Amino acid sequence: MGYSQLPDAVNSSMLNSGDFLKKFHHALSELHLEEGVLICPETNWRFPINKGIPNSLH
Repeated sequence: MGYSQLPDAVNSSMLNSGDFLKKFHHALSELHLEEGVLICPETNWRFPINKGIPNSLH
């Protein structure tokens, strides 16, 4: 998505960081992906996103 404000990995101690929580909230609530792909980390299956709607049928 091009949002580089969050780290690649997190741990539970980050839940005490106001700065981290603000960035996380922004990523969850205010960013909208219109076109792209969701990739399952376990299977590497790719699910396209078109007009903001993920196609989760495989």
